[in-house]
Amino acid sequence: MKKLTALLTIAILAATCTTGCGKLSKPKLDSWQVELLEAEGLPTEYSELTAEQKHFIDRVGEMINYLNQKYDAEFVYYDYEPPELLNSEKLYAYPKSTGIGNGKYLVTVKARNGGFEDDFYDFSVAKLAEDMVNEFLLTQFKEDEFKLFHQTYACDIKMSEIENGDFQWKYGGSFILFLKEDICNINNVENLALKYSKFFYEHRLSGSNRINILKNIPDDPQTSWGTCYNWYDDEKNYVGYCSFSLNSNPKKIIMNSYAPNENILNRNEYSIEECFNDIN
Repeated sequence: MKKLTALLTIAILAATCTTGCGKLSKPKLDSWQVELLEAEGLPTEYSELTAEQKHFIDRVGEMINYLNQKYDAEFVYYDYEPPELLNSEKLYAYPKSTGIGNGKYLVTVKARNGGFEDDFYDFSVAKLAEDMVNEFLLTQFKEDEFKLFHQTYACDIKMSEIENGDFQWKYGGSFILFLKEDICNINNVENLALKYSKFFYEHRLSGSNRINILKNIPDDPQTSWGTCYNWYDDEKNYVGYCSFSLNSNPKKIIMNSYAPNENILNRNEYSIEECFNDIN
């Protein structure tokens, strides 16, 4: 009987502590969570938050901690989208080591099946791909004659697995190139595109490519991959484009070119052999 009384007493004390004591069960916010609440204009005391605000700061904390622990790195909060009827909740963050990079290094975390999934990849692979493309372009043009914007679509390869610039068709991205018309006009852009595509093929680098011709390249350091499409709408400056895509072990390449002001629309299909045999 004494043992039962003692157990009941312990249970009552434990219940009292988790409710009455309060302080022992109060969630502890990390310093960055407190700073985030301040930036959002919300109370920094957890007990003063509404249920919706508590859900926000709790889930953001869980998602950031998920990234930190999975990749043994520190990630910085950027934005959060609460769950909706047809969409799961999402967190946007970026590695502290790289910064946001005009959105280039943003990572998306989604709630899925009671856990999380993300699209983080080795950013050093993305940088290598972009650097190699830029190096190739510098063999063809001067630095002020072109502008390249690049965004990763998929990355299933690590830096340690890349030898001699061979991406093994395990990296894919979008490469949007802008050239000045006085060094490459709409009539010879496809010849350049063939040489350009050979570079991607030799390095087994997948992705979609678009070569745009402009009368002049705007001097705007704030323009990024996500906003450069605004340059397409400048009718006085935009001349046209040539586009092509390369996927794993392609057998052919399709070139599409378009010049809106001259009403030029071409579509040419090349086998890999005829596309590259005569190109040095």
